[in-house]
Amino acid sequence: MIKLNYPILVTSAITPPQDFSALAMQDANMRMATTKASIFFWVGLGVKEIVVVDSTLTRILNSDDQNMLKALGVFCEEISFKQDNDKVRELGLGFAEGNLIKFGVDNSRLISESGGFFKCTGKVFCRNFQNILNLIISKKLSNIFWQR
Repeated sequence: MIKLNYPILVTSAITPPQDFSALAMQDANMRMATTKASIFFWVGLGVKEIVVVDSTLTRILNSDDQNMLKALGVFCEEISFKQDNDKVRELGLGFAEGNLIKFGVDNSRLISESGGFFKCTGKVFCRNFQNILNLIISKKLSNIFWQR
């Protein structure tokens, strides 16, 4: 189990612009499934606070999901907005992801109260998170970036 001082921020765009060639995964059902899987992955690791930001006005978790999380002692804050698809097409995925993070930072009660967050896209599973967390703590790092 992982003990975090900050919530996990999961970003998503369940219904992205149609025929947007920059996205490998365009099917909304698959994007919903992988985003939910990411949330439940973090819950399975013992994370107690999760912020989900979606840029397509889509609710990820239904009431049964939220009730189950509540029973497990997990608070999952969901917030969303409607992205400008024309701008996303023009400026790309980095622009879209930046807007998701900015919206989360500006609008999440959990992030505001904690003063920080760990960021994960809804399509990535971090199997060695405990090692990364230990590195952050031992080296007193404020952020880490990986290159491909």
